Amino acid sequence: MHAVHQDPGLKHFYRHKLQQKGLGKARVAAARKLGIRLYIMLCDQIDYEEFCRRGQLPQKCGSAHAGMSDRNHGPAVQ
Repeated sequence: MHAVHQDPGLKHFYRHKLQQKGLGKARVAAARKLGIRLYIMLCDQIDYEEFCRRGQLPQKCGSAHAGMSDRNHGPAVQ
């Protein structure tokens, strides 16, 4: 809950889920989202400020499907 109070984006997400699903599911959803962020930060060896900065950068069309082929029919063939 501390992270929800500190991060405006996470707070917005939590409040939306709170209205949609209720207290318990909103807390679990926020915790899961934070866990995913922590995993990405550990893998990339970056801090939270860098993670947030990267989230603000415009992304290329295919970057959301890293490791997938252009036609999205399975793993990319190298």
